[in-house]
Amino acid sequence: MGQFPPQGCAQANHPIQQLRDYFGEQVAFYFLFLQFSTKALLILFVVTVPVSLVNYIAPKHGIIQQCNYMLYSIVLVMLYAVGLKLWQRTEAYYVNKWGMNNRPSHHQVHEPLNPAFEGEMKPWELDENEEVEMPIRSKYIIGRCMSAVGTILYILAITVSVSLTQYYVATADKAGNVNARQYGAYAVSAQIKIFSFAWDYVSPKLTHLEQHVTMNAWDESMAMKIYSVNFFNTFFPFFYIAFLMPLLDDRGDPRHLLTYNIEICFVFYLLFGLLDVILPYVSFRYKVWKQTKAIHQLRSEEEVKVSFLENQSKLERYTGGTLTDDFMQVIFPLAFVALFSAAFPLYVCGLAIINLKMQNSVDAWKLCNTYRRTFPVMVDGIGIWNRVLYRLGCWSLLVNLLLIFNRIDVHCFLAFSPKLEQVLSQSPITLKVALFLGLMNLFFILWMVLDSSVPDMSSSTQLSVNRQELQINRLLQEKTSYNERVTLWCNGDVENHQFHTIPPLRSPSSPCLY
Repeated sequence: MGQFPPQGCAQANHPIQQLRDYFGEQVAFYFLFLQFSTKALLILFVVTVPVSLVNYIAPKHGIIQQCNYMLYSIVLVMLYAVGLKLWQRTEAYYVNKWGMNNRPSHHQVHEPLNPAFEGEMKPWELDENEEVEMPIRSKYIIGRCMSAVGTILYILAITVSVSLTQYYVATADKAGNVNARQYGAYAVSAQIKIFSFAWDYVSPKLTHLEQHVTMNAWDESMAMKIYSVNFFNTFFPFFYIAFLMPLLDDRGDPRHLLTYNIEICFVFYLLFGLLDVILPYVSFRYKVWKQTKAIHQLRSEEEVKVSFLENQSKLERYTGGTLTDDFMQVIFPLAFVALFSAAFPLYVCGLAIINLKMQNSVDAWKLCNTYRRTFPVMVDGIGIWNRVLYRLGCWSLLVNLLLIFNRIDVHCFLAFSPKLEQVLSQSPITLKVALFLGLMNLFFILWMVLDSSVPDMSSSTQLSVNRQELQINRLLQEKTSYNERVTLWCNGDVENHQFHTIPPLRSPSSPCLY
């Protein structure tokens, strides 16, 4: 393991094929997504350079700066939609290349069962002659309800904490404390990490209540809980500053405060991300030191040497929760860029690129030196994280449009129409809401047109899939006879055979098969 990757862990792009051959498809798709995201941010970084230059030269809050801000937000939303489509095509190419879309059932690696599952054996819905493990209905319903209630209560606790923090910061700022904003940014950063660490402890207990049969289902449910709560925990303070603070109090300029909080919190977020590497390595070294000390006490005169296999046994297991944490370290910098990079384009995009570049090298080193070899899970992509990316795109569209209407002077852009300007003067809220809803629907329609007109597979990938399906169909059609020698053994006890006890399958006309 220490010799992988061959050229070292610090290279820019790890060989995806070798990652797949050694760690399995699940880890390979993660690194594929990580490298794709880094390239996409590099393209966006080229856009942020002239945008930041214009913001620096143009008069503050002038019409040029407002137009520049609006154009960047629109380009950001459009590039996100295009990037998401390109990722779907890239993912489809590797799914087909690695045979994950059309593999026989006897080639599948059986999914590990959830050791905490407590259920009962029930007839299988596909074949009533076989029994499979199913959750007890009462425990299933009660567990799901308790998990949902626990998640909602935790989100409410975050909301109350953020509101109180911002209230005390506003009170100190009004009282003349010049460092109130700085302390508020540090408090937000600390709060994000405290609630995140606490949720890492609470969420597994809630997930156990849901009675998942396999570890794959358990990991997916756990991943959605961690993402949903941490997304709210991380970005609700910025939503509060950008949209709620102007309505609740009148302290300062919320645009400057939003930029300042993003600068502080993003840096702290990147620094805390290094703990994902440091903690497993420290845990591994401590276990080895503890074992070496114990052996030395038993054989004080002999030289103590810990073997390679003993060292491997002390490494941490790379579980579904660990993979979720790694995905979070990629998704959240993308979320910072997609949601609030318009406040400070060059800074946010540059830090996100640094984070992903560092994550690419750090994760490779971590897998080779601080974790055991992963279980080779066969997957057909990044799974639920595709849904997360789609929802993040919807949030990006919503937030960027709100920031546009929050930052620009609508009167300047409606000067060409005296009637609209008059309506704006009489009922500004009504007109702004109408314009916001119209633009949001327009961009959603454009996104749907892009999604429906451009297929998720390139023409070459679709051709390869069609050729494979044709070859499989021809093989199955031509294989009508088997020229093989088959030997059957039996004990000759006809009276005690059990074939008559096996009931036949239901008739094809049975409603349960349709």
